[in-house]
Parts: sequence; structure tokens; C-alpha cells
Amino acid sequence: NTLHLSSWFRCCLNLDRYVAVKFPIYTSKWCRTSQASINSSIVFTVLSLANIHLLIFVQGEDDNKNSNELNSTRSTVNPFQYQRCYLHPSYVHFFEHIYTWIDMFLVTIIPFTFIILCNLTVINRVFLVSGPGKKSEFVSRSKATNRLRSLCLIMVCSSFIFVATTLPVTAFIIDLLSHKASVDTMRCRRIQWTIYNILMYFNYASIFSYCLSGTEFRQAL
Repeated sequence: NTLHLSSWFRCCLNLDRYVAVKFPIYTSKWCRTSQASINSSIVFTVLSLANIHLLIFVQGEDDNKNSNELNSTRSTVNPFQYQRCYLHPSYVHFFEHIYTWIDMFLVTIIPFTFIILCNLTVINRVFLVSGPGKKSEFVSRSKATNRLRSLCLIMVCSSFIFVATTLPVTAFIIDLLSHKASVDTMRCRRIQWTIYNILMYFNYASIFSYCLSGTEFRQAL
């Protein structure tokens, strides 16, 4: 699931900045490309295992006539995007009433909480923790400090952009699958689905800008 991956890769980026600020002595050891590759592989593996049930209980469309008649009454993963991916009858209740909530927590709630906690620690170090020093030292560091503060502001804004662009689509899926709608209502919901997907694409784009600011953040440190 690309939404799961984008959310947790963003968590990895925030963890990298948290370590760089909170434990600078370990930066050279833990904040490296090789470690990032390992972390990404772990995230990918864990999320793949967490979603493996979809491979087991989601079935494709059968081409024979009897199956086509049966398919018309079966529940799909998403009536707007995966119309030919059908849920196993014993799996429908779990997917529509339980997994959609798990999906929201995996995509938005847990990552957002993690990101905010990391950002608060970084902001605390940059804005509030300032040891006594000479005026000359203060002047020499002021430029870097101001730059760090600007980057911290970007981090905070990015966190709220993240929740604003991922929460609507996950909440929409919960409502869509738990409340069966009429044909007229589904037409309106298709428009909603399109809008929420556009927001989701903004989330993907914001990740690139967040990555690009990482090098500048490290240099300012």
C-alpha cells in the first residue's frame, strides 16, 4: 500500500532528524545511507506482512458467465478504484468494519503522533535549549540558528499537511464501506473520492520537498 509506505518513510525521515538533534554523537553511525536502506527495507517488509491478508482474501474476477452473475452481488475492495477485486465472503465484515480503521491508524494517526513527538523534540532543542555563551559566539551562531528555526517551521507545517492530506481519504473509505449508498449518492461520492485522491498526491509531493530540506537541515546543524 503506497499510503502506508509514504507515511512510514516520512516517519523514518523524522527519526533521522530526531537522532541528528538529540544524539549528535551517533549521527555518523546511524544517519547514513546504508542505515537508511536498512530502515527502508524493514519498513517495507513489515508493511508487506501486515497487508499480506489482502493477497489471501481478495479475489480477482472470473470470466465465466456464472461467476460474472455472482460477482455483481459481491463486495469489492473499493467501488471506485478496484471494481474487479472482490472480497471473500468470510472476509467482508473484517475488511469493511475493522481493517479500514486499522488502515487509518497505520496511515495517519500513529505516523502523525510519531512525527509530532519527533518534531517537538527537535523544536525544543533548537528554540528552547540555549546554553550560556559569549556574545561573539552568539553572533556567529545566529545565522545558523535562524535557518534552523525556518526549517523547523517547515517541519511543523509539513506535519499538518501530512494529516490534512491523508486523513480525508482514510476517513472517506471507512464511511464508504460501512454505509451502503444509493446510485445517486455514489455519483457524489465519486467526486469526493477524486478530490481526496488529489490531496493524497499532494502528500506524495510534499515528501519530496521534505527530503530535499534534509541536507540543508543537516548543514545548519
